[in-house]
Amino acid sequence: MPQRRSPEEIKRSFEMAKKMAQRAKKKEDEVSVKYAKNALLLLTIVQAIITAYYISEWPWLTMGIFIEAAIGATFLGLFFYAKNEPVRAFTIAIIVYGAIILILAAVNFATIFSAVFLKAIVIAILITGLTAAKKLPKPKPDITDDLLDDDL
Repeated sequence: MPQRRSPEEIKRSFEMAKKMAQRAKKKEDEVSVKYAKNALLLLTIVQAIITAYYISEWPWLTMGIFIEAAIGATFLGLFFYAKNEPVRAFTIAIIVYGAIILILAAVNFATIFSAVFLKAIVIAILITGLTAAKKLPKPKPDITDDLLDDDL
């Protein structure tokens, strides 16, 4: 006959299972943030390729070179900023990417339909990263000194 477990053992088992589920969810959120950071890096690479194309057409597309390079630098900066502040970085990235899409649509409405699938994937990844980053625990600042014991 199997032995019955005590209520304390059952309670500890449930607590352990709950902690394991929390760790798994945290790991899943960290992976989502990592994918969103990689999307920022992908956007940087795409902008670098576009900039390289514009450089090959040097005399006629000088303004395009600077615009594309600035956009690429923005996404690269957001990639590195996402290490410390992922929620802010992904929020800014979604706003910047959406603004670029809207500005291009204002200039030429047909661009809104080009690469719709790619645009949707990038936006979905960034939104997923944003929601995952919101769930991550915020790092606590290290307090080395007790502020109440300082001499004034």
